[in-house]
Amino acid sequence: MKKQAFTLIEIIVALILGTLLLATLMGVLRRSFSEIGISTRNDPSIERLGLLVEQFGRDLTNARSMVVGENRIELVGFGHRDPTTLIATLRPARVTYEIRQDGMRSLLVRIQTEDSSDLPTQTGPFIEPVYFGAASMFVSSNQVAVLSVADKTSQPRAVPTSVQIMILDGRGRKVLDHTFTRQREAT
Repeated sequence: MKKQAFTLIEIIVALILGTLLLATLMGVLRRSFSEIGISTRNDPSIERLGLLVEQFGRDLTNARSMVVGENRIELVGFGHRDPTTLIATLRPARVTYEIRQDGMRSLLVRIQTEDSSDLPTQTGPFIEPVYFGAASMFVSSNQVAVLSVADKTSQPRAVPTSVQIMILDGRGRKVLDHTFTRQREAT
């Protein structure tokens, strides 16, 4: 009885076809990753979005009260970060996120002052740009449909268990639409 087997020519043809298929796939993947890298390098704000979400979450978790205004949110609690190392120290601080104009462009900044309860600051405010191109910011929560806009008489309120923050660019496109859930309750 004769055994069925592949001939050397059949194996070589299969290897050549497999190599061509793999080379084509590698070219497509290389081009895709190249385009992703170019778009990330052209817009460094994309990288900062992840850091922004992480920092917002930390600040909301460590806040004890908040005031929401037009294109700004102010948190009072233990959100202090060392300005040189950017490591959380969890000391008392007032952290404000607000949209500011810098010439022709707008940006979202994080302003940290080392006071809570209106004590004088030990150092000047630490102002950190966190997203370039942010034109407006909206804040809502699970406890109140839309948090009211602060005026000069607004009192700080307890931070809700869930806060949604939406940031739009100058063209009205969503830059960030994230719901933050507090990891622990204020004591």
